[in-house]
Amino acid sequence: MNLQGELSKVDVPSIVELARQMPGVVRIALHSGDEAACIVVEEGQVIHAEYGELKGERAFYAILPLGEGSFDLTSIDTLPRRTITKPWNTLLLEALQYLDEHGLTIGANGTGPLDTDETPTKPAAVEAPPDAEPLALQLATLLETSTTFTGASVVNTEGLVLAAVFPNQEADEELTAAATAALYVLGTRSVSQLKRGHLTRMLIQGREGNIIIMMINQRTIFVGLTPPAISLGMVFAEARTIVQQLNRFLNE
Repeated sequence: MNLQGELSKVDVPSIVELARQMPGVVRIALHSGDEAACIVVEEGQVIHAEYGELKGERAFYAILPLGEGSFDLTSIDTLPRRTITKPWNTLLLEALQYLDEHGLTIGANGTGPLDTDETPTKPAAVEAPPDAEPLALQLATLLETSTTFTGASVVNTEGLVLAAVFPNQEADEELTAAATAALYVLGTRSVSQLKRGHLTRMLIQGREGNIIIMMINQRTIFVGLTPPAISLGMVFAEARTIVQQLNRFLNE
């Protein structure tokens, strides 16, 4: 199987997601100007990246800003030496945070490897607060009286789960936290670039339901899941009430 396209039309994470859906080992070759790069995906996981003299995570970080050039996906039989061991969600989250620290964005028309020798900064390890269990009970109590949310979690901006209540197991706690943290990075940067102040909430609508993300405080986020056919006015009103109560609880 071989797929080709232009980086001006599809960003690198979307290309990787496409490769992750393909069976076996897939090599993503990227060409931007005189530079060549590659990402190798095995059974849904990124296992190798190379760009110029960079290999592994730093190469992946340098590839993400590329917004000009071409790419092609090819199934291969020979595995390269593994240079990346992190799960895809963790790798992408750390890459987004790294780009944000360096004032870069995905598809920002980068033309070469990052001109820095510093080691990529990892998200600071944040311990769960001592009252993590009471927080989960508080969240469960709030959801019991909810008429809009079928599940919810409280996560911090680094992607750590502080509390989660998904009665029907409709979402994975860790994946929800990682995705929320990644969206937080993108949302924060977007509102800053467009001079819209500080990020307060985000709404994602899908065919099977909605996801609302609302800031509890500067480092803590509420994530709620709703059914598809529901009044968004009710969703936002109830989310505000829940967030206010969670904020009071965290400040006690």
